Amino acid sequence: MAYALAIGLRVEDYAKWKADFDGARAARKESGQGAYQIFHAHDDPDSFVILVEWESVETARAFLESEEMQELNRCNGVTQMGELLYLVEVDKGTLD
Repeated sequence: MAYALAIGLRVEDYAKWKADFDGARAARKESGQGAYQIFHAHDDPDSFVILVEWESVETARAFLESEEMQELNRCNGVTQMGELLYLVEVDKGTLD
């Protein structure tokens, strides 16, 4: 499993950005995205961290670095992309 981790994303209006994010569900799914989690820093509620599951690093990179995505980010009020990391799962467990 592969993941994309965006750290320090900032948007003008979270509610609008989230509505646009949700509205693109079909396109995101078609491009290989799976589950996602959105967090904000406990000491900075305007700074977001997003962890997204992808079929592969290649599909994540193709979608997230596309010109179309760059334009969507501008239109959706993204003011800062922050750092984007592509990750490959090595291990997963629980402490049951």
